[in-house]
Amino acid sequence: GASEVIPEEFETSVEIFTRVLATFLVPRDVIVQFTEKVRADGYRMLRSVSIGDSPLADLKKYAPDLEISVFRVKPSSAVAGKSLAETDLRKLHGLSVLAIRRNSELLANPAGETCLAGGDVVIVLGAREKIASAAALFGAEEEKLGMNLRDETQTY
Repeated sequence: GASEVIPEEFETSVEIFTRVLATFLVPRDVIVQFTEKVRADGYRMLRSVSIGDSPLADLKKYAPDLEISVFRVKPSSAVAGKSLAETDLRKLHGLSVLAIRRNSELLANPAGETCLAGGDVVIVLGAREKIASAAALFGAEEEKLGMNLRDETQTY
């Protein structure tokens, strides 16, 4: 019998990643070495990415009703062109702005006079229901954010 079950998704992820590496002209021996390491390590690299292993686990533990979410500001939205103080997100909507990603710059703990611009990625903290109701302010649905604030495609 099998000593360990490998989820099909892990092997599929490795195969997709090897194709991406090949597309970017990574040498074949480097790709083979990488895939062998991932497989020899029991796919631990893929298994370890979870909220239980992250600093956000503490947030979920101590403040289970709070979430961190990300919104992209649409140029036509209610908040575009306004300062954080003018939007009054905390008082009116119960949201705290943790950071703003503008192009390649991350503005951590932005001041009230910081203006929001179309295309900005706004990282907020708030109660689940407050976050859901605030989506319209930014002109779009809530986006997903991963552990790495440079990657806007993953979710907590």
